[in-house]
Amino acid sequence: MVTPYSMNGTYEFYMDLSNGNKETMSAFARDVLEPRLKALPEVRDVDLIGLLEKEIVIELKKEKLDELNIDAAQVVQTIQQSNAESTIGTLTGEQNEPKLRWNTTVETMEDLENITIQTMDGLIHLKEVAEVNEQPSEQTAGVWKNGTDDFIVVQIARTADVTQVEMASAVREEVEQIRTDGLIQDFELEEIVAQVDYVSDSINGVSENVLIGGVLALIILLLFLRNFRATIIIGLSIPISILLTFSAMWYFDYSFNMLSLVALGLGIGMMVDASIVILESIFRKKEQSVANQEAVVQGIKEVATAVIASMLTTVVVFLPIGLLGGEAGKFMIILAVVIIITLVSSVLVSFTLIPTLAENFLRVSEKAKQKKEGVVVSKYGRVLKWMTKKKRNRYSMIILFFLVFAGSLSLITKVPMTIMPDVFNRYAEIAVQLESGVTPSERERLPLRLVSKWMR
Repeated sequence: MVTPYSMNGTYEFYMDLSNGNKETMSAFARDVLEPRLKALPEVRDVDLIGLLEKEIVIELKKEKLDELNIDAAQVVQTIQQSNAESTIGTLTGEQNEPKLRWNTTVETMEDLENITIQTMDGLIHLKEVAEVNEQPSEQTAGVWKNGTDDFIVVQIARTADVTQVEMASAVREEVEQIRTDGLIQDFELEEIVAQVDYVSDSINGVSENVLIGGVLALIILLLFLRNFRATIIIGLSIPISILLTFSAMWYFDYSFNMLSLVALGLGIGMMVDASIVILESIFRKKEQSVANQEAVVQGIKEVATAVIASMLTTVVVFLPIGLLGGEAGKFMIILAVVIIITLVSSVLVSFTLIPTLAENFLRVSEKAKQKKEGVVVSKYGRVLKWMTKKKRNRYSMIILFFLVFAGSLSLITKVPMTIMPDVFNRYAEIAVQLESGVTPSERERLPLRLVSKWMR
């Protein structure tokens, strides 16, 4: 089984060491980079792929063993006994009763060569009956970059209680400190992928779109209401509703992420609906020369039921989305809850802040009271009269919309259904099952051929 390392799993920060001596880079990654990154409280695990591993090979000299009448099994047993670590007792009189350990592990190749072996003629060293050599070990995993394997991948995973931003910031600070200490020489240490960058870019993009959407909503209001004070009143309701939504998100322990910001973006378009309806109703009452306070009371009474019903119908649409089971439900509940919170906040603001501001700051000029119907309203009135004047026209419109509804039902089976939308994926993950008996060189050539074929 040949499996490339995954950038879609638990690891979220990737670096590489390249353009240097493989042995030097391996020593740096193993002895410097890995320990210092693992020491960070934000880091849970550091995985190194592509290290140049070495092993000690001991080749016994058969002729010498026969000459000294030594069995090969005796040599192997002596090496194992000389490279051991065990507990031999405890200090009972000391605090916490520390353990006594017997440590004879071999640290260097010289220590291994000087292991003593008992013979009939006395003690000898291992190097007298064996050749001890250090050589690269057989690689069980490998990585390539631009066709070369002089390349080491560093994969970093964060702890469960920190965010991607905190982990990436801590790692980057530590890497910069390593550079300052002058430990990176004759090779390069670079970032490959930091998922936090994609998340940050996406969140910034959604935030900008939310801001643009709010500004455009105000411009549309100004064009249709043609009253600057009314537009300012609606404009004030948007940040107040958003602040109430943020407070609820803090209470539910929700973070700012792509899903919550998308929900907020959807909610901004809907959060001004209730405020516009109530303000428009108060505005019309003032145009009819009703006193300020009475205009507010009458305006709210006329549309209160419609506003609440409109909000509740939207809530009951999104509420079932948050009640989905499985992983999809856990994922979508954030979207549903944030939209519902946004709608409830907007209705609270429309029934409290909007009437107060409208009574004190909304002014209707005499010219506005005497203004004629606009072109859109006038033409729509004519179309409405035509549709309702004759029974034939009324039934024609009903049949037309029924046919459109029936035709749309037939399209349900034509629309593909998936759990998640198909989006551009930056990574590809491929598993190749190999036959038994494939040599390491053949195993190495296969992925290189596949990559060269697919990257054309």
